[in-house]
Amino acid sequence: AKPLPSPPVSELINPVAVQTIRLYPDLFKIVTPINADHLQELLQPHPNQPFVESVCRGLREGFWPLTIVPIGTPDSFDYSARPLDEDALTFVQSQRDEEMAADRFSRPFGPDLLPGMHSGPIGAVPKPHSSDLRLITNQSAGPHTPNSFISRDAATVRYDNMQDFGKILRHAHRRFGRPPTYLFKSDCSQAFRRIPMHFLWQIRQIITIDGARHINRCLVFRNRGAPHIWCAFMSLVVWIAIKIKEIEDLLHYMDDAFRYEMDPQLEFYGPYNKSYPKKQVALLRLWDDISLPHDAKKQEFGQSLIIIGFHVDPRCMTISIPQSARQELVDVIAAFIDSSADCRRPLKKWQQLLGWANWALNVFPLLRPALQSSYDKIAGKHIPDAKIYLNCSVIHDLEWLAAHVRLNHGLHYFRDVKWDYQDADIIIFCDASGVGLGFLIPKRRLGFAANIPVNALVPNIFFYEVMMIASAVAWAGEPSPPPDAS
Repeated sequence: AKPLPSPPVSELINPVAVQTIRLYPDLFKIVTPINADHLQELLQPHPNQPFVESVCRGLREGFWPLTIVPIGTPDSFDYSARPLDEDALTFVQSQRDEEMAADRFSRPFGPDLLPGMHSGPIGAVPKPHSSDLRLITNQSAGPHTPNSFISRDAATVRYDNMQDFGKILRHAHRRFGRPPTYLFKSDCSQAFRRIPMHFLWQIRQIITIDGARHINRCLVFRNRGAPHIWCAFMSLVVWIAIKIKEIEDLLHYMDDAFRYEMDPQLEFYGPYNKSYPKKQVALLRLWDDISLPHDAKKQEFGQSLIIIGFHVDPRCMTISIPQSARQELVDVIAAFIDSSADCRRPLKKWQQLLGWANWALNVFPLLRPALQSSYDKIAGKHIPDAKIYLNCSVIHDLEWLAAHVRLNHGLHYFRDVKWDYQDADIIIFCDASGVGLGFLIPKRRLGFAANIPVNALVPNIFFYEVMMIASAVAWAGEPSPPPDAS
């Protein structure tokens, strides 16, 4: 992994922002409970010290997202005017009070912004699978928004998923000759809000509530670079857990860490006055050691468990999506492709739908091709509110996806996707390049190859790689010719 960036020189010498920070030092503050010094001590054996240093520097000085602010961006910008209904406003006010008590919001000031400050709209949205609300800062609303300075590709994060966990469970089953006794998951509390932001970024995320301004000092939920920053930090914590604390096979998805436990003997954890699987206790003690907060209600274990929305049962080696969640996805797809009133959808709605569908692919991996037409449709698009037309291919593919999600039992067997070479009836090697393609059957000393025309109609190499796989499967499925009787 590459080291996380510091603010560019253009920001470090930004006279307007630097002057405001110098004149109002009480507004800007690095706020985090995490013990960066001890974290760095534990990471001394880590093989990528530049990466370690960048994360620990961020904890001490504040993080800077993967951002390059364009020349000509206004020094100050206020796009905070957005009315809230009574319930949302009451929630936002209560959250403001909590954030100020935690020192993550500055004292109020204003009513005007100070030079160099940017303020965007805020709101309240439901948390997934919950009736609780979450305070959000919309960093994509309006021109000159913070998220518009962050490349979506640069901020991409590869999360641990259920396919990874399935491989680990299969390996554990083979290694120990039985399923795990327990699964466990542990969730650190208020994850993003434990991460401090650099003063030069704090000045770009001003919160406006009841006409008063506040500096938002920590990482926010709707910042495009937030997952990249959080997962960089969490990856180091998981490295310590695996390499130093011997909690092997630990995975994490954002703020959820999860694993199996073979030992049926539980261990008492004093702070919660409760017993947990031994590896889970070891993880909680590591978090205590580096001062990463967590809550008792978010520490769970059982013979089967709901993990990132999926029900995982290692005794049956299955992962499943509840019927209600499948129906909810089907309904969302139906609403998305309904073109009776408008055949265009904002880019952000496309991205939200694709994110949800990708989550479901943990259980329905063979439905992945249905998303390709949607990805093709939004390729190269960057403006969140820009509307993009639905076309026949997208509608057809998403209808097909929804039909299979609705009719399928929503149960995925980990066993079904793992074979050893000796179990295979036949092994075929497939490949494609920019000039040719082919597949080889070593057992039969047989191969097929063809050239790709110079002016090929489809220039995408992935198309030819998939075509080779499909051709090999089609060839393998052909009935064998009868033996020659002569």
